[in-house]
Amino acid sequence: MKTIKTLNIKLTILIILISTTNLYAQNAFELAGYFTGGGTINFPTKENMKYIEGISTVKPLGFIKGTAGLSLNGVLQTGFYLDLKGTFSGMSFLLDTSLSYVDTRSSAIITQPVGPTNYATVITKTSYFSIGTGALIKLHFFKNFSWGIGGGVYITPLDYSLDFERISADEATNNTASITIPSPTKFIAYAKTTFEYNIFFTGNLTMRLGGYFSFELPNMFLSNSDITPGTLSPYINAGALIGVGYLFRYY
Repeated sequence: MKTIKTLNIKLTILIILISTTNLYAQNAFELAGYFTGGGTINFPTKENMKYIEGISTVKPLGFIKGTAGLSLNGVLQTGFYLDLKGTFSGMSFLLDTSLSYVDTRSSAIITQPVGPTNYATVITKTSYFSIGTGALIKLHFFKNFSWGIGGGVYITPLDYSLDFERISADEATNNTASITIPSPTKFIAYAKTTFEYNIFFTGNLTMRLGGYFSFELPNMFLSNSDITPGTLSPYINAGALIGVGYLFRYY
């Protein structure tokens, strides 16, 4: 009887060890690289749209709107992949880093101090490079699909390029300007979500196709007194992504 009891205990320990080994055998270090491209729409304020000194210093009358801009990104994701069973086949806990080029565009009706008409349309384009770092959690389901959600911060170490175009109502006093100003917004908070379809070349190597959507808050770390004509306004960013991922499984 004692022998049978001892055997049962040994079998239980063996089953636990096998189960644990199988669990960890399925986990992996995940590495993925992406190129993403899309468009931006920003939400400018009157303060954002003030004309730069030397052109005009008046504020817009109204009709302020964001127009379509451009976003290009190189993204590297590294982290831990946890293999699960069932419909939800796994989860990824990733460090999300990126190098980005973004331009945001706006237009407004302003008063103008010169010319036969007292108003004009101003079109602005702000462009900059940034380095992003954040965290992303991905849920993998039905084997081929992934949905991610996360957030972080973009750092803008370089100056901004600002392009201005003024179109007078009578086109008699049109002018343009392109200037570079120090970056008033050093940190841009963001939240984003991704959706991907994975094409498996092997059990570990995949091509990833999908899309992304993000919301950027450039003024989160600024007070109202810090906002200048060159300060970025909040904007949304959406587009397509393509990438390659690999799982380095360990045993």
